[in-house]
Amino acid sequence: MKTLKERTTEPTMPEPEPEPTTEVLFLCSYDGCGKTFIDAGALRKHSHIHGERQYVCHYEGCGKVVILLLTFAHHVHVFVIYIQLYCHDLK
Repeated sequence: MKTLKERTTEPTMPEPEPEPTTEVLFLCSYDGCGKTFIDAGALRKHSHIHGERQYVCHYEGCGKVVILLLTFAHHVHVFVIYIQLYCHDLK
C-alpha cells in the first residue's frame, strides 16, 4: 500500500493550451463606437444607449433619460408616490 506522501507526488499531465475561439462577434455599427458582443441580443440591448427608444421624464425639473421602459415606469411611479405623500398642493 502506498503512503499518502507517495500518492501526492505522482506526475500529472500538463494542462492543454486553450484553443483560439472562433466565435462570431456582433459589431456595433454606430459611428465611433465599435464595441463587439457575442450575441445579437446583447448588441440590441447596447444599441439603446445610442438614442434609440429613450424615455424622458416629463415632470418639471427632472428630465431624467432612461433606456428601458420598465426602468422608466418605476421612475414615474416614484414621482407619483412622492407627489401623493408630500405635495398635497399639487393634487
